[in-house]
Amino acid sequence: MSRRPALTIAILILFFSMLSFPQTVFTGASYGLVLWFRHVLPTLLPYMILINILICTPALHWICRIASTFLCPLLGTSYYGTFAVLTGFLCGYPMGAKTISDLLNVHKISRSEASYLLSFCNNTSPAFILSYVVTLNLKKSDLCIPFFLILTLTPLMLSFVFRLFYRLQESSGSFSQATPGSFPDPSGNFSDGFLDRCILNAFESVTKVGGYMMMFSVLIQLLTSVLPNTVFSLLLYSSLEISTGIRLLASSALYTAEKIILCAALTSFGGWCCIAQTYSMISDSQLPILPYIAEKLVTALVTSLLISAYIYAI
Repeated sequence: MSRRPALTIAILILFFSMLSFPQTVFTGASYGLVLWFRHVLPTLLPYMILINILICTPALHWICRIASTFLCPLLGTSYYGTFAVLTGFLCGYPMGAKTISDLLNVHKISRSEASYLLSFCNNTSPAFILSYVVTLNLKKSDLCIPFFLILTLTPLMLSFVFRLFYRLQESSGSFSQATPGSFPDPSGNFSDGFLDRCILNAFESVTKVGGYMMMFSVLIQLLTSVLPNTVFSLLLYSSLEISTGIRLLASSALYTAEKIILCAALTSFGGWCCIAQTYSMISDSQLPILPYIAEKLVTALVTSLLISAYIYAI
């Protein structure tokens, strides 16, 4: 306790707050679990199962064979690192982090490349950006293309900066290449419960995501019940969980331009709930979380600058 007094005090405050406001806790937990069950579970679970299967079978080789022809020269990734790029940009939080961790655990990528990929390959999915953020909450369909392009191109551009640091950690100056095709025989694995293990691992991961969403939703409800309604409190609430944060920002009394900029920054950052989800996905592989947080903050800052330039230029 003496080594982490601030954390201990925060946990105790949360504990007594939850005991003091049971109805608030129920409301927050219900919202978080419903959001997870209706949207996150059916969105992430099938892809988690599929990716678990792909990583342990020769099917991964054929996907990387196609993607590596243009992603390896562009982003400087290794052969199998291209798979993490695809999942990180297409499947949404925290699929990029989970894929990177899984590839590292089966020795398909090096530790330094895993850290490099984590710096830019764990992002909000295109479907979430276009449907939930722009159309449903901001109600600005004309912003779909610029919003999508800025949120996608910003981490790609910053990858060139992050790569300079992580490549220095490789003795050869470039990321090591795993030998394509070194997979276990899937015909034997299926009879040994291979598919069962893939499904159970996916359920464990998506359950962790649901637990974090529920706890952060409870925290938001508790804070809204005790803190005054100010701009600072709005920024605090919205930074905790991306789905709730986008809704709060879009429905606030801020100017339209401010709403757009803040929503873009939050979408790029992902919120502290996504940080916690990411940490749970990479904990087994022991990848550091602090550099990732710093890189996401930089990405959010650059995103907000680019979207501001676009808004005020037109």
